[in-house]
Amino acid sequence: MKKLIILFAMCSFILAQTTLNYKEKYHDPVHAKIMEIRNLKQDAENKITEEIRDAVKDEQEYTLFASVEGIEVPTSIDVFQAFFHFPPKHQGLTSSCWAHTGISFIETEVQRLQGKEIKLSVMQIVYCDYLEKAKYYIETRGEKDLRRGSEVAGVFRIAEEYGLIPEANYAGNPTAEGFDTGLLHDELRAYLDHVYENNFWDEEIAMTAIRAILDKHLGKIPETFAYRGKDYTPESFYKKVLKFEPKKYTAIQSTLAFPFHEYTEFPFPDNWWHGKEYYNLPVEEFYQAIVKAIKNGYSVPIGGDTSEPGFNRYAGIAFIPTADIPLEYIDQDAREYRINNETTGDDHAIHIVGYVQINGVDWFLIKDSSRTAYQSSHPGYYYFRGDYIKLKMLNAVVPTDFIK
Repeated sequence: MKKLIILFAMCSFILAQTTLNYKEKYHDPVHAKIMEIRNLKQDAENKITEEIRDAVKDEQEYTLFASVEGIEVPTSIDVFQAFFHFPPKHQGLTSSCWAHTGISFIETEVQRLQGKEIKLSVMQIVYCDYLEKAKYYIETRGEKDLRRGSEVAGVFRIAEEYGLIPEANYAGNPTAEGFDTGLLHDELRAYLDHVYENNFWDEEIAMTAIRAILDKHLGKIPETFAYRGKDYTPESFYKKVLKFEPKKYTAIQSTLAFPFHEYTEFPFPDNWWHGKEYYNLPVEEFYQAIVKAIKNGYSVPIGGDTSEPGFNRYAGIAFIPTADIPLEYIDQDAREYRINNETTGDDHAIHIVGYVQINGVDWFLIKDSSRTAYQSSHPGYYYFRGDYIKLKMLNAVVPTDFIK
């Protein structure tokens, strides 16, 4: 028994011994000194890089603009016969000119027809348009990319499907400097890439994720909201309060790519749903339909090219200079030639909200959501001469009665 006790004690002593313990991690002094030298050299290189880049930024960049010298232009916004519209508001870092223009047009029509001044949400349109684009992407198994832009006709499609909401009830999470949908688009793009790469085409599950991303960035669209003491859904507000009827208006274009006096597709990428609701007119009829609408008290949404030298951002004026083409040569062929060689593109949507004729020349007051519309003496607006619309604007929306 005594031997067992001694053996147990010895075992306990052996078990209690260890050669393992923790010490402060060893830091190699040579490594540290070399890294210090490396970092000093890298800091020096970074400083040189910054100086070079700053110098490049300071270099003057030039853009060609046509001078307005010698052109009789409207002297101020006040000379135009203007229609009701809410003041211009820039679209921030978004590609939502089409939504701003379409909503502005509906606001103007609601006031014209009912006398109601109702500021509507633009970001609700952007939210729902992304829903439709994501759904289309899934339906086509990724063959149709997630575009940022759309068309004014797309605003009408969304309004009919989802209804509309006052801006007071859905602002869409603007930053202090305006809207920014960059991170939203990137996250949607990343998720749809995941769907594509994993061949995961369950629409119900995928659209739930898409809505979650949209809610995160723009806020959740309310199912119901109060307006002047009554509760509405977006759909009931659209039908009972706004009473806007898209069928009373027709989108028009003018191109030799399709037969005239027929409804055709608008052949540009922002018509991502391939809508064929565009009535194709000869250029003179196209232009006169716009003028007739304006002279009869209608504002007109238009879309087209805003990249020409005659689109002078500093003066806030758009016209066709003779350096491009003499005015008497502007015809269907001149228009189509620029469409075909892509010097006329579908860049931007804007809203005609006024008109004046000066010595027989048509001038149009343009409400513009672009950030570049704030460099002239009339911020948020442009003055378009008639020839610019005739040569460079690709589509418009006018009352259906004016094209029959």
